[in-house]
Amino acid sequence: MTLTPVVKRTLVLLVAASLVVAISVAIGLPELRGAPGPNAGMASMATAPAHGEHGLADHAVADEEAFIAGMIPHHQEAVDAATALLRVAESPAVRAEAEAIVAAQRHEIDLLEGWLADWYPDARPSAYAPMMRSIEGMSPGDSEATFMEDMIAHHEMAIAMAESYLALEAPRRQEVESLAHDVLRTQAAEIERMRAWLLEHDAGDHGGH
Repeated sequence: MTLTPVVKRTLVLLVAASLVVAISVAIGLPELRGAPGPNAGMASMATAPAHGEHGLADHAVADEEAFIAGMIPHHQEAVDAATALLRVAESPAVRAEAEAIVAAQRHEIDLLEGWLADWYPDARPSAYAPMMRSIEGMSPGDSEATFMEDMIAHHEMAIAMAESYLALEAPRRQEVESLAHDVLRTQAAEIERMRAWLLEHDAGDHGGH
């Protein structure tokens, strides 16, 4: 059978493609889907799923400005989620955690916004992918469990951001260092209490996102 030039070219291309796939599998390269663009990292953060599926490494901060700007919307989401929970929560322990989050993080937001305005007036708003699930329409019990479960992952992200900031070699202001240490201390303690509550009430996945 005589092959036409078009068929020959098609066969050559198919063989070449098969070889590329085989070599990629053999040496562990990712499947070829087109080279990532310059904003691929930002796109993955913008579309990151909620409910604690963010990678902690995604929130490494480049400098002090990035830490301050990034912590503001992160704290604001915690305040908003805790405020919404307080409208329906019945458990005294859960209400106490939510009230503590609102008080502490509202105060820290005020500090962060002041620092950003004073030290980095040209800073651009930080892109933020929400982490907390809506509790609208849930029963009080389900709302409490969902909030506690999601807030564990939310706190873990704040701790990762604070640790990343404190690891920076660039000069750091003492005020910001103090806030980062407060985040590490208070939110780690809150995580332990939330995990204990989830275990006691056999609710959620006990913070194992």
